[in-house]
Amino acid sequence: KLIGIETAGSMNLIFTDKTGTLTGGRLTVTEFVDGAGKTWDSAELARSGLPLHGLLKDCLRYNTSAVLEGKRAIGGNATDRAVLEFARSLQGGQDGLQSATLLPFSSEEKRMVSAVSGAWTATLVKGAPEKILPHCTTFVDPAGRVRPLGARLQVERALERYAAQSMRVIAVAVGEAGSKDPRALGALRLVGLLAIRDSLRPGTRKGVEQMQQAGIQTVMITGDAQATAVAVAREAGILRSDRERVISHD
Repeated sequence: KLIGIETAGSMNLIFTDKTGTLTGGRLTVTEFVDGAGKTWDSAELARSGLPLHGLLKDCLRYNTSAVLEGKRAIGGNATDRAVLEFARSLQGGQDGLQSATLLPFSSEEKRMVSAVSGAWTATLVKGAPEKILPHCTTFVDPAGRVRPLGARLQVERALERYAAQSMRVIAVAVGEAGSKDPRALGALRLVGLLAIRDSLRPGTRKGVEQMQQAGIQTVMITGDAQATAVAVAREAGILRSDRERVISHD
């Protein structure tokens, strides 16, 4: 509409979403880090068949709002679809478990909690690392044994590395079955961290540069962690110096 073109001529500030706007919106799981800090790429995970990776498969396919339709996940949010399609490539796990959602994912809680029953019973948790890691006292090793988590230095280094690479990270953990309040789960067993990539759209950086040359300030808004948001903003050319401001709701 002509009135839109006329209004755009007076624009000096634009707010943009990140996922699906600056980035392609097609999320892909690229790596997994276990509680000991060992990194596995997606190809290694598909071949391994280790007990830990079977557990990871169950944690992802029974704690999701997406469903598989053939080889493609539908429904839920983009993260749920990405991790469910990734879970399909893993070996092991328990078929035929019954699951019930205790706490749907929300921007406030930043985690999803489900209860599973059948061949084994547990409470499955996945979501933002800052919401889950503080409750983890143990981790599951590749052989499926539960170990004391102890120092979290390796896990924290992995988080820093992924944030610097503009990756989204979700933590996956398991709790005891039978909890009535999903917000008071008690001690959790860390299964690991999933690193998820969403690459910039072709032409994003050039588009941002053209906006800036036209005197239009570009501001990115996202629900991702601050470190991830900063990395994407720098890659897109929105953040060009350390003097520019990043504002977090925290």
